[in-house]
Amino acid sequence: MISLYEVSGLVPGESMLLRDLVRGGEPVRVMEKRGSQGLRQWDRIATRVIPLRQRNVISGALMLFDHRTSDALLAALGRIRKKAPRDAVALARELGVAADERALAPEFTPDRLLAQAAFMFTSSWLDATLKAAEGRERPKVVNAEGDPIAFTLLHFPLRPGVKAEQVRQALGMVPSLRQENAGFWNWLAEPGAKPKVVPRRRASQSFVTMMDDGSLVLGTVSLKGKRLTLEANSAARAARGKALLEPVLTGLVGPPLTEHTDLEQMLVDERQPPAPTGLSPEQERVLLHQTLDEHYRRVLDEPIPALGGKSPRAAAQTPKGREKVAAWLKTLENHAAHRAPGDPMGSYDVRWMWAELGVETLRG
Repeated sequence: MISLYEVSGLVPGESMLLRDLVRGGEPVRVMEKRGSQGLRQWDRIATRVIPLRQRNVISGALMLFDHRTSDALLAALGRIRKKAPRDAVALARELGVAADERALAPEFTPDRLLAQAAFMFTSSWLDATLKAAEGRERPKVVNAEGDPIAFTLLHFPLRPGVKAEQVRQALGMVPSLRQENAGFWNWLAEPGAKPKVVPRRRASQSFVTMMDDGSLVLGTVSLKGKRLTLEANSAARAARGKALLEPVLTGLVGPPLTEHTDLEQMLVDERQPPAPTGLSPEQERVLLHQTLDEHYRRVLDEPIPALGGKSPRAAAQTPKGREKVAAWLKTLENHAAHRAPGDPMGSYDVRWMWAELGVETLRG
């Protein structure tokens, strides 16, 4: 019967390991020529695995799932299995038959669930495929207040003769600014403020930044040379920040220059071919990998939404957290594996993070 599998151990044109995400258990080696050529590490597929002459093969279609769609499918299957004994008891009582929910629960095995759920795999895959083809798969991204993400910078020029120390003293009068060093402040929400809950029907995702103590970050302020810059992730939030700063900065700075970039523009910019760097491909690869090393070493101690707002290092301290960390790392590897051949991002090896976080045993 069909199930959802995680792909690993690829030998292109020959075989791959498949781990059943519904029934659990150890991965099994499957002999598959065509399918193993087009898949990547940690892809997720729906298919049927059939034992044949002392080996395993795939029978029927192979449907590739993105991680978001497969997570939703697994959650739906879990809800159905959990609810099934209760529904069976209710039906039995309507028919005048005595039944016990606890006694029935073991009867609703993953195999029985999958035997009745084949249509769910096809429907989920088809729905995701159609949405992708129509360009509707991209969710609306909002900040903690529910405002659309639009990165906005306000550059305040210091007036002639104004010293940096004068600006620092003025910013020290704003209670919601937390100074991190001589030229950088975090703008924080009121103590106890929580992100706005976005209704699921709006197909939105929240982009929220928190400090280690749980404080909600609204923006940042930086002082470099003769310019003070306020950065926020929405136009509305930038306007609030401007109103917050202007009273204490009167006479110290001039009118701000606004720089605005929304997500759509960022995506367009990403699709533009990069300008030539003058470096060889190998030099570009080494430089990019060094940059990624520095980036991820910071990320390991920063809150990650996919980990419930915990840093990877903190999440890895509990069994459930380690499972989430492993899933996060697999997603990073999977995205890299789908890069175009020759892309230095695709050759970056994140396995050092598995060791750093102590979750190597979950890599499989």
